Amino acid sequence: MNGYFDDIVYLPRTVNTISPWSDRLILESPYYLENKDEFGRLFDKFSEQVLNSSIANIIISESSNKKGFGVFAASDIPPGTLIGEYTGYLQTGCGDPYSWDYPEIPGYPELELSALKGGNETRFINHSFQPNCLAEHFPLEGIYVIIILSINTIKAGSELFLDYGDDYWLAGDREIIIEK
Repeated sequence: MNGYFDDIVYLPRTVNTISPWSDRLILESPYYLENKDEFGRLFDKFSEQVLNSSIANIIISESSNKKGFGVFAASDIPPGTLIGEYTGYLQTGCGDPYSWDYPEIPGYPELELSALKGGNETRFINHSFQPNCLAEHFPLEGIYVIIILSINTIKAGSELFLDYGDDYWLAGDREIIIEK
């Protein structure tokens, strides 16, 4: 993959490094029950693509801010398109810069999904306060999967962005770089 994954393991799907739990822990949790309809809609629309490790037609290249790598549309991407599953290792929380907070699982410590040592193309999507993508999640095969969706049409050659959210920036030594 052009050297972008030299120092990390390419993961087409998320790897659960925590002792497996019963699906019932998720499906009977208050969080799941409060969001059951939305999770069902996302499952119906995207589960097959996630199970097949589908990735939109994207490429990794030097970021438009010249501060590292970014993800770019290789062709036009319509709104509501699955960009891909944000993959990594499901682990106890340590707050690395490539991690997403994970929904609470009753009886387990705070968890996160980390792409620091393993992930796919979606780990290179950069932050913007004007994102063209968003993250969603839903239960699939006993874990919550995090997926990235396009918000609007993303033209070929355009960089993909997510709003990482306030919790990301408040989590320690992270710095927002604003170009003038």
